[in-house]
Amino acid sequence: MKTSDTEFTRDLPHHVGALDGLRGVAVLLVVVSHFRILVIWPTPWNSVNNFMAGGFLGVDLFFVLSGFLITSLLLVETKRRNVRGVLRRFYVRRVFRLMPAILVFLASHAILALWENTSMRSELRSARAVIFYHLNWHFIWDPKHSVIDFGHLWSLAIEEQFYIVWPIVLLGLVLIRLKPQVIIGVILFLIFVVYLRRVALWNDGVRWMQIYTRTDSRVDSLLIGALTAFVFRYFRVPPMLSKMMMYVSLLVALSTFAYFGRSQPSRFLHQSGFTLMAMLFAFVVFGLANSESGLGKALSCRPLRFVGKISYGLYIWHLPVFRVLARHMETGTRISRLGLGLFLAFMATLISWYAVERPALKLKNRGFGQGAGF
Repeated sequence: MKTSDTEFTRDLPHHVGALDGLRGVAVLLVVVSHFRILVIWPTPWNSVNNFMAGGFLGVDLFFVLSGFLITSLLLVETKRRNVRGVLRRFYVRRVFRLMPAILVFLASHAILALWENTSMRSELRSARAVIFYHLNWHFIWDPKHSVIDFGHLWSLAIEEQFYIVWPIVLLGLVLIRLKPQVIIGVILFLIFVVYLRRVALWNDGVRWMQIYTRTDSRVDSLLIGALTAFVFRYFRVPPMLSKMMMYVSLLVALSTFAYFGRSQPSRFLHQSGFTLMAMLFAFVVFGLANSESGLGKALSCRPLRFVGKISYGLYIWHLPVFRVLARHMETGTRISRLGLGLFLAFMATLISWYAVERPALKLKNRGFGQGAGF
């Protein structure tokens, strides 16, 4: 996209430590929300339990952060290479980043299915849906042959569907040399269309779980992340203003977790709520990228950044580990069940990271370069 010499433009740095830490927070929120698989009440305090249950909104934080980082990466790439090269490099990098870990996971789960003597027909159909990233639709089209241990992978399917389509759309908009303001208008229109679609589905009586996992009713969070990337790149926003909006948005977002954890499914959430939550998360992401802050320093601490680095594996492994324990460990205290579940989930994640993901990333970076932590 050509810009005049006086037009403001900037690239997102290759790594923003606070955003790595934010990714770690997002996956930990999701993990905590699944504690109720192992114990119905993780703590003696209902307010804390409701807040933890609301951690499922960490998925929306993932969506916004992914849309922001991927769009920022693509905008940088379009300045350096021809369009065909950008698409090829982008898609190959995605395969190297995502596929090795998921194939190892599916192979491991197939062995578990044989041991538990469960339906291999369901296992194979669900595994195919995981590999080709349409699992969210598989749950709707073929619920009879859906594996419950794969339930959380619906979000990976939506992200990858977005990654397949959005780069082509974005590069098309860039090629016809639309101004950033016009592209932002297009993105805002698409977000509004998704919002209207979600309202229509709810009013038509579609089950809330389908609305929660359908691409056409959830992709607005990723688009809001993409919108945030355009604002960051092409507009000067005073750091103090972005910092203030970040803290206010974070406070509002956190205060809703307990409410949504207690009231899920919620009419408000499944109509306007997901869009509003994504907007709050977008202010947090923008504030961390646009200014230095105490929150940014806290999120940049080494433990959170490491959790962010291994978040993909932790997201894949934690739910199946919890469900297997719930099926085969019927005794034990609340602390022992949660402790064992977390230990096994992190052990599986670390094995995945050091034995599978990191070697694949080295191959990816050697042959196709690095890109914004992806």
